Amino acid sequence: MQNIINKLGERYGKSYLWILLFAAITFIKVFVVQRFMEVSNISLWFICINLLLIFGIYTITLVLPDRWRVPGLFLIYGLLSTVAFADIVHFRYFRVPISIYSIYSAGQVSAVGDSVKSLIKPGDIFLFIDIPILACVFWIKKIAIKASLKDERIIAFATSILMVFSISYLNGVKVDKNMYTVNQLGLLNYHLHDAVQFFKQDKLEDVNMQSYLDRRNGNKKRIEDLKGYGIAKGRNVFVIQVEALQNFVINKEIEGKPITPVLNSLVNKDSFYFDKYFQQLGRGNTSDAEFVSHSSMYASMRSFSYKEYEGVDLYTLPNALKAKGYSTIAFHGNDPEFWNRKNAYPAQGLDKFISVDKLNSDEVIGLGISDGSLFKQSIDYYKELKEPFYSFSVTLTSHHPFVIPENFKGLSVQGEYKDTMLGNYVESINYFDTVLGEFIEELKQEGLYDNSVIAIYGDHFGIEMHDSEIRKQASSFLNREYNYEDLLNIPLIIHVPGAGVEETISTTGGQLDFFPTMLNIMGVAPSSDFLMGQDLLNAKEGFVAQQNVMNKGSFIDDEKIFEMSSDGRFENSKAWSLHTGEPVDLELCREGYERAIQDINLSNYLADSYVKGDKVVEVDKDKKITFTDILDHRSEEAIEYMAEKEIVSGHSDSRFYPDNPIKKSEFLKILLSALVIDVDTSTGGDWWAPYANAAIEKNIINDAELTNSSQADEFISTEQALIWLEKAVKEDDTFDLDPEDGIDNISKDLNLDSTDKLTRGLTAEILYKVING
Repeated sequence: MQNIINKLGERYGKSYLWILLFAAITFIKVFVVQRFMEVSNISLWFICINLLLIFGIYTITLVLPDRWRVPGLFLIYGLLSTVAFADIVHFRYFRVPISIYSIYSAGQVSAVGDSVKSLIKPGDIFLFIDIPILACVFWIKKIAIKASLKDERIIAFATSILMVFSISYLNGVKVDKNMYTVNQLGLLNYHLHDAVQFFKQDKLEDVNMQSYLDRRNGNKKRIEDLKGYGIAKGRNVFVIQVEALQNFVINKEIEGKPITPVLNSLVNKDSFYFDKYFQQLGRGNTSDAEFVSHSSMYASMRSFSYKEYEGVDLYTLPNALKAKGYSTIAFHGNDPEFWNRKNAYPAQGLDKFISVDKLNSDEVIGLGISDGSLFKQSIDYYKELKEPFYSFSVTLTSHHPFVIPENFKGLSVQGEYKDTMLGNYVESINYFDTVLGEFIEELKQEGLYDNSVIAIYGDHFGIEMHDSEIRKQASSFLNREYNYEDLLNIPLIIHVPGAGVEETISTTGGQLDFFPTMLNIMGVAPSSDFLMGQDLLNAKEGFVAQQNVMNKGSFIDDEKIFEMSSDGRFENSKAWSLHTGEPVDLELCREGYERAIQDINLSNYLADSYVKGDKVVEVDKDKKITFTDILDHRSEEAIEYMAEKEIVSGHSDSRFYPDNPIKKSEFLKILLSALVIDVDTSTGGDWWAPYANAAIEKNIINDAELTNSSQADEFISTEQALIWLEKAVKEDDTFDLDPEDGIDNISKDLNLDSTDKLTRGLTAEILYKVING
């Protein structure tokens, strides 16, 4: 046997050893990159999957003729090294690896060249430094990889294809569909999944949206009860989206000087100031801020939204105002093709687009025409525009890396922050603030100010959190740790001259909420129910779902921040109080986590439906009740049936939370309601006490099982619930069901595990089967 092994080694080992060597080096390189990306806790399964994928990729070289195998080996190695480099640079800003969808935004790189260069570090060269060394070794040793097997090319091709397709299939089996993260899959496997999704065309399923409409209708108020309704009705609208404007600069000083004196003055007179307002982007950064703010739909995480939804007629703020007779115009001091604006704006409802091709490039700073010049040149367009009009301006000058020429600085930082990222940022924001003041003065001189509403908000963060030095600067400046609540917090100021309002709104909101909030202020009733955001002036509670920078499932509400773990596991996530910074019990975040995922999925479904021209919804106007988070859930039919019979109900946010465990008191109430057992609820005391008394009287529970609030709030196990159910069926002959065999069959049909905590959804399924046989 040993002789056979030696002969095989002599014949095949020398050639294939090099493939194994390249695969091993690649795996080490990928491991190092993953460590930089803070990837951890990858399961052994996916580590092996990534190894198998690497080997499968290099096996492709055996398909080539002998003389092309070594060049092919280096080509693959060079490409994989380049992808790793791109991942690192992309991760430094976006906190995720680069995507194949980025080919759509490749044209934007030259426009933001200085920003990209600032993300490249000297140490990145080590991703490539081994390539010329290996090339020299191969050249000197005259190493070749020759065919050793009959039909080797066919075998190699079949092996590579089989590996790739098998791994793609296994990804779908082993991973929750909402959690295809690099921490779950590993870096190369993540890219494989990304590529598969790029070419895959998913078929949209029919979805019953009545539940969503019920929630929207349930939150509606009469017009006369709406705060701020119509206070800017008929006025000209100036919306200014400010590059990298974060909220922490508002009312803040540096070296004894205010950073934003003009914005501060707006906040303090005739304005609504939303100080708990957060960015909600996808892959398109600035352009996604525009898309989300105008459409009240979540941005795409496949490509940037202006590419993904190019030419799709959506209900947007400009379109809504056009329907009321408004003219619409947009201004931007860069190329009209930047982020595909030229092609996207018409469907967004922006009829005129004034960019660098129609402007005088008399004053260029950074990425394009300066904010000051843009504002000055826009005045002449306003004079010619039919009123009322909607104007949308996208600024540029405060773009990363925030370098302002000395002669344009109104504020020059001289102390500890001089020539730092924070110092440069403050100077660029102060520049914007100064030219904003000049713009407002010009509006007054032209008679355009008094009959206007001016809305100003930031597009996204400027000062990043994951660069230790920059974070240290920001933390020092704020005298506290710079965290996600600072990073993602952008200001929204809606200034209505002469309205006499001066109010800070601290309801948590995001860019999704801009559209419905503006509609209320403009006195326009929405003509579509499919707005994912809410009017922040009249919202009962705030909620912001995140999917960029923070992982999908993360959210911010009025009390806390929940950061979904990068490994896709809820139990490894973090949550803390917005007010104290203290940790928050994760179970208190489960409902918000599920809502965040449901909302994003629902928005994606609607947007994809519009793209494909599918009919979005068949609405049953007579349907009484359903819930927004049970679409396509295994328990959907049972939950809707039980809700229609008024046996179960949801939460105040029109959600049922089917995967949440159910308390003993809740299960008992539902059980008695399903079996139509009379309960006298007029006795007072704890709400669950009458149900416990009725159950004791019917011998469903004993008098020690539910005697206090602590017991009532315990989650019930599946085993305990089935015991109670069996006793209830024995005592009640309403249903033709054998107490033992019948319940045992239900347990088997639903594949119940007696040791698990029973969920709300499974409760509905069990009792649905009891009622309907």
